[in-house]
Amino acid sequence: MPPKASAKYEETWKMAQKALEEVNTILRATDKELIDVSKISECRKKLMWYDAIYKTCTDNMKSPELLYDALKRWLKADLQKHVTSKAKMIVDDNNTDKLFKYVADSYSQYKQLERFACLTFGYLDQYLAKKPGFDKVSMIFAKEYHHAVYQNIKVQLVNAIIKNITEGRNGNRLDKDAVRNCVGIFTNVGTAVYNSELAADKVFSDDFESHYINAINDFYKERAAVKWNAEGGHYSYLQWVEHYWRFEEDLAKDILKEKSIPKVYNKMQEVLLAPFAEECIAHQDSGFQILMMDGKKDDVARMFMLFKRV
Repeated sequence: MPPKASAKYEETWKMAQKALEEVNTILRATDKELIDVSKISECRKKLMWYDAIYKTCTDNMKSPELLYDALKRWLKADLQKHVTSKAKMIVDDNNTDKLFKYVADSYSQYKQLERFACLTFGYLDQYLAKKPGFDKVSMIFAKEYHHAVYQNIKVQLVNAIIKNITEGRNGNRLDKDAVRNCVGIFTNVGTAVYNSELAADKVFSDDFESHYINAINDFYKERAAVKWNAEGGHYSYLQWVEHYWRFEEDLAKDILKEKSIPKVYNKMQEVLLAPFAEECIAHQDSGFQILMMDGKKDDVARMFMLFKRV
């Protein structure tokens, strides 16, 4: 039998639910220029949340559990109604660009709602989350998104992220904020249901990281061979590698887990440097010795900084 609700619980949850819905309305405004973030703070100030939740929970020992379950039910229903259904429609239309933009925007809104909820239900984190079987509010948000959205879009979302990053590699504008938001779904949501770090790392690798590393290989392998044999010789090739190395390094540090960065370096070395290292260093016209003899210190430094990685 579920715990019996008290009148104070009913009143508190009714006001909390209304505030959550008001915040969602603000965040989901069609015209982003009309969003006034200060209104979110006003929603929180309508009730002294921590004090209200505290009094509700101490009024009836079952109230924390009731609030916890009510938040999960509301969140699940809200995601199904406003996010899952639309994301599935976009996936069915096979529109990767639209999916990328929609998920990036809606997940950013979701994280703002999560921050509001963490403040609102802060007492639950301090009291209930210490008990076995109960998560912190942030983890509730991650798990509900995992069940309602992530499982339905993860394959298509990987393709959408890689497509946008490939555009950036080709010299087009790359929206790093949007990429970061989408990759954050894999790092934070995709691993949320796993208790061990080892299991979480494997899931992240299977769901996203391996595809990301393969995309690096696919983008550079053929281009490297063409660039190596192009006009301009080895100097031009090393400048090209230096440019893309910085691009990949900055991007990896910005969007990936720290554990993933060495794998990016290894793949770049494998594709861009290892196949050409011996020929480049020993070349009779442009190798290391010739550069030293000609006093081309910048080119020597570039060669050293790149090939020391191999």
